[in-house]
Amino acid sequence: MGSAKVEIRTLSTEVDHLKESNPNQLFCIHPVSSDISQGWRKVSMKDLSGATDFLAKWIEENVAPSSNHETLAYMGANDIRYAAFILACTKVGHAPLLLSPRNSLEASRHVLEKSGCAKFVYSVERERQVNELRRADSSIQAWTIPDLWDVFTNDDVSPYAAKEKQPEGAEDEVAVIIHSSGTTGLPKPVPLTHGYVAAHKRIQALPTPPGRASSLFSVCENGKLVFVMSPFFHFMGLLTLIASITGGTPFVISPEKPMTAELLAAVVRETEATSASLPPSAIEELYASQLGRETLTKFHFVAFGGAPLSPDIGDKLCKLTHLQSVLGSSESGLIASLKSGEREDWGYFEWNPFYVVDMRAQGDGTFELFIPRQANRHFHGIFHTYPDIQEYRTGDLFNPHPQKPGLWRYVGRGDDVIVLSNGEKFNPTSMEMIIQGHPLVSKAVVIGQGRFQAALLCELDWTNWKGDESEFIEEIWPTVQKANEGAPGHGRLIKSKIGILSPSKLFKITPKGTVQRRMVIADYSDEIESLYSKSDNEAVINIPKDATAMEIVVHVKDVVSNLLPSQEIGDHSDIFSLGLDSLQSLQLGQALEGAVRAIRPQLSNDAFSSRQIYSHPSVSTLSHYMYDLIQGKNMAGEAGAGVEDDNARSAKLMALVEKYTAGLVEKHSVILTGSTGSLGSYLLHELLLDPAVAKVYCLNRSEDAAARQTQSFQDKGFSSLNAFASRVEFFHAKFGDERLGLASDVYDRLLQSVDTIIHNAWKVNFNHQVEAFEQPHLEGVRRLVDLSIASSQRAHIHFISSISTVEGWNTTKRGTLIPEEIFENVDIVMRTGYGESKHVGERICAFASSYCGIPTTVHRVGQIGGPTTEKGMWNKQEWFPSLVATSKTMKQLPSSLGAITVDWIPVNTIARIIIDTLRSRRKTEEEVRCAAFHLVNPSPAAWESLIPAIEKHFPVEIVNPRKWIAGLDASMNPTQSDLQDKPALKILDLFRGAFTGEGQGFSKPAALDTQRTQAASMTMQRLKPIDHDILNTWMLQWRF
Repeated sequence: MGSAKVEIRTLSTEVDHLKESNPNQLFCIHPVSSDISQGWRKVSMKDLSGATDFLAKWIEENVAPSSNHETLAYMGANDIRYAAFILACTKVGHAPLLLSPRNSLEASRHVLEKSGCAKFVYSVERERQVNELRRADSSIQAWTIPDLWDVFTNDDVSPYAAKEKQPEGAEDEVAVIIHSSGTTGLPKPVPLTHGYVAAHKRIQALPTPPGRASSLFSVCENGKLVFVMSPFFHFMGLLTLIASITGGTPFVISPEKPMTAELLAAVVRETEATSASLPPSAIEELYASQLGRETLTKFHFVAFGGAPLSPDIGDKLCKLTHLQSVLGSSESGLIASLKSGEREDWGYFEWNPFYVVDMRAQGDGTFELFIPRQANRHFHGIFHTYPDIQEYRTGDLFNPHPQKPGLWRYVGRGDDVIVLSNGEKFNPTSMEMIIQGHPLVSKAVVIGQGRFQAALLCELDWTNWKGDESEFIEEIWPTVQKANEGAPGHGRLIKSKIGILSPSKLFKITPKGTVQRRMVIADYSDEIESLYSKSDNEAVINIPKDATAMEIVVHVKDVVSNLLPSQEIGDHSDIFSLGLDSLQSLQLGQALEGAVRAIRPQLSNDAFSSRQIYSHPSVSTLSHYMYDLIQGKNMAGEAGAGVEDDNARSAKLMALVEKYTAGLVEKHSVILTGSTGSLGSYLLHELLLDPAVAKVYCLNRSEDAAARQTQSFQDKGFSSLNAFASRVEFFHAKFGDERLGLASDVYDRLLQSVDTIIHNAWKVNFNHQVEAFEQPHLEGVRRLVDLSIASSQRAHIHFISSISTVEGWNTTKRGTLIPEEIFENVDIVMRTGYGESKHVGERICAFASSYCGIPTTVHRVGQIGGPTTEKGMWNKQEWFPSLVATSKTMKQLPSSLGAITVDWIPVNTIARIIIDTLRSRRKTEEEVRCAAFHLVNPSPAAWESLIPAIEKHFPVEIVNPRKWIAGLDASMNPTQSDLQDKPALKILDLFRGAFTGEGQGFSKPAALDTQRTQAASMTMQRLKPIDHDILNTWMLQWRF
C-alpha cells in the first residue's frame, strides 16, 4: 500500500539552494589529513556544492553517462568525498551504493550481486579490498576517485545540469543504497529513497511535549558543532550528513585513525566542538584515562547508539555531562525519542508521543518495539523503505523502568543478531551450524552482546569424549577456523574465548529442540563472565630473558602470522595495512604482554594497550619495544614508552617522502642567502619540505649561521634542522669579495650543481643613504650574477626586493595601479637609501637578463606580518608591534592607521608564495627572462575589523590618530623607561607621516597590481585578509 506523494527536495537541491542563499554556511570542519598537526579546513555549503558539481562531471565523463541510470558502488577513506559522491550520483541520475570496507569478500560480492552493480569507485586507501573483489569477479570495473582536496578545491567549476527527477517524482526514487549488518548471515542492500531522507528532515521539526526536547537533535541543534566518528557508509554517518545539510548542524569528522584520549583532546581544543556522537566502545575506552574523562566532560551533550554502554561507566559519566542513548537502523531510520529529563536516566528511552510506537509484551517481562503505520509517511523512514507494510517489527527488546512509566531500557535483540560494544553486528547462525557439524559438538552458541568480541559456548558429546578441555579445543579448532572464514572480522572466534559446558549443566532447549540465545545469557552468566575474564593466552610466547631484539622478531612474527594467516609478514610491514583489525590488535597485545610479564612481573597494565600497539605498527618496532621493556627501560611509564621524538619522526617521514618521490621530478639545488633572518628561516623551511629540492646551500655573513639556524627552527616550531642534515649546508660568505669569499672547492661545487639562487640577505635600515648599501649588498648582487653566468645551469636569480622601489609612484602622471614590471625611472622610488638600493639591485638583475641571458625574478615584498602558527613571532621592535605595545601603555588605540593599508601577508605565507613563484618561473624563464611580482595582500583588511582582537587582551580607548600622536608628543624628553614602555617613540616620525600626512611614512597613494603573482602562486590566489584570528595569534605571541 502506498501513500499520496508529496513534493520532496533532494539533498543535492538543498545544497544548491544553500549555495545561493547562504554560501558560507558551515558544512563541516575536516582534518587536512589523518595527521591533525597539518591543520583543519572549514568546508562551506558553497564548497560542497562545487565538489558535487565537480564529481558529477567526473562521473559522467569517466564512469557512467547520465542516460544509463546505473548503480555505482563506492568504498573510500572516511571523508566527505562520501557526501559529494552521494549528491553527485543524484545529479547525474545514478544510485550510489556504499559498501563497508569491513565486509568479508563474500559479503561484498553478495551485496554487489543483489544490487546489480558492476561499477566501483574507490579511494586509494581501499585499493586492496577492491583488487580482491576484481580478482574474484573479472566483470567488475573500477575507477579511483580524485584526491579529497582536488574534489573540494573547485571554486571555478561551472554548475552541473542535474538529471534528477522533478520534486513531485523524487519521493520514491533511490537516494542512496547502504546495506544491513547481515541479519540473515549475509548483508543485504537497503535502498533509501529521497522520501526516507526527507522524513529525517521533518523529524528535526517534530513537535515535543511542553518543556521537553528531542534526544539526538539536542546534540544536532542548529548551529551546534558536533564531533562524530561514525563511518559515512553507516546509517549514523548518513544522518550526520542529513543533519548538517537540512538542519544546519555542522560537524567535526574524526581523522581516520584509532581514537585515543590524546587525539580527542587535540580535536576538541583545535575545533571547539561542543557536543559529540560516539560509539559506546569509544566512550568506554576514553573514560578509562584521566585525559579522556576530562575531554568528554567538555562536551555539553554526548549521544551514543548502535550498542549498549557499560552501566558502570554510564552512571559515572552522566554526572559529568548529559549522556543520551539514541536508536535507529538502516531500514527504519531514526526512531524519535526525547532527551532524558533526569541525567541518571541516560540508559532509558522515552519515545516522542508524536512519532507513535507500540511496545508489545513478549511474555517474559520484555517488550518488543513496533512501529505502526500512520495516515502519512512524513516522519517514518521505515514506510519509505517498505512502502507496502502496515507495521514494522524492529526485533528490539526493552524492559520498562521499575518506577518511571514511559521509560524503556534496551536489553537485546529478539532475533539472532549480536551487537558488539563497538556497534558492529553479525549473525552467528552460520558459524554455529558449521561448528555443530563437528562430531564431538552437540550444540554451539555464539555470544557477545554488548562485549568487545565474540565468544563460544560448546556442549560436548560426553559419551565420545574423555579428554580435558584444552585438548577438546585443539580438536575442534580447525572447524572453528572454518566457521571464522565466512564471518566478518569483528565476529571471529579465538581459542581463549571458547568455553565448555559442564556435563551437569547443559543447554536448556525449546520444544522445537533449539537453544534460545537470551536464555543462554541469563542461565550461564557466571560461566560467561569467567570466559571473558580469562586472558587470551593461546598465543603466549616464551622469550628468553637474554634474547636480542632480532631474536624477539621471530617470536613476534609467529604471533602476527597466526592472526593474519593469508598475508606475507615482513619485518617492516605495516601490520594494520595488511588487515590487522581492532580485535586482532587486542589479541596481539595480550600475547606479547604475557611474554614480557613472565620476565618483568611489575610491567604496567598499559604497556600493551591499543595505543601502544598502534604506535608500533610493524614486527620490527614491536620487537624493539619489547626488548626495551625486558631490559627494564621505560619501566616507570610504559604508557608513554616508544613515542618518537620530533626529530626522529620528522626524519622518518621525510625519508619516506624522498623514497617514494625519487625520479618523479627534476631535482634542484638552491643557494639561499640570509637564511638565518625571519623571512630567510621560513624560506629555508619551505625549501626543505619540497621533495624536488635536493640541496640547499645557505650563504650567510655570520660564522655561526648553522647554530643560529638551529635555534631559529626551534623557536618557530619547525622540525629539527638535524632531520634535514643531508640536504642543507652552511657557508660563511663575504658577498663583496671575489667568488663570494668561498673556498675554491666550494665555489666550484656551486657552479656545477646550483640552478636557483634566492638572494634574501639585505640590511633593513631606512636612515642610511644608498651609498651605505653598496658594500657588500650591491656588490653581492653582481657577485651572484657572475656566479650564475659561470654556472653550468645558468642559475636563476630570485631577488627579494621591496615595494619601496615603487612607493614614489605619482598617480596623477601614471594612474592608480602599479604594474608588475621592472622600471628604469628613479622618480617612482621612495626617497630612502633602502628603497634606492633595492631599485639598483632590480636594475642589475634586469640588465643581466637582457645582456647575459640569465633568468631573473624580482619579488617586491610588502609588509611582512607575523606567522599564523602558534610558535614564531613578529619582531617586537618593528612598527606595528611597537604601536600595540605603546597603545597598551597609553590605554589608547588609534581608530585609523591613516595612510597605512592593511595589505599585509604573514611571514610563513610570504615564504610559500615565493617558493610557488620559484616553481612557476621554471616553466616561463625561457619566454620571460626577467619578471617582477608584487607580494602584497590583494584583499586588504579594514583596521576597524581588527580592533576587537586587541581589545580582547587589554582595555583601550579608541581615539583619533592625531590624538594618539599628541599623546606621544607629550613625552618631550623620553627616558629609557619611556622608550621601553612606548617603543613607538623611537619611530615617531613614521607614525606622524602615516597618521597626519606630514613627511614620508607608509603612504601608498597607488595600488599594486598582483595579477601576475596570483597566476604564479596558488597560495596567493587563496590568500585571505588579515583577520581577528590572525591578529589574536600575534597578540598571544607578543604576550602584551
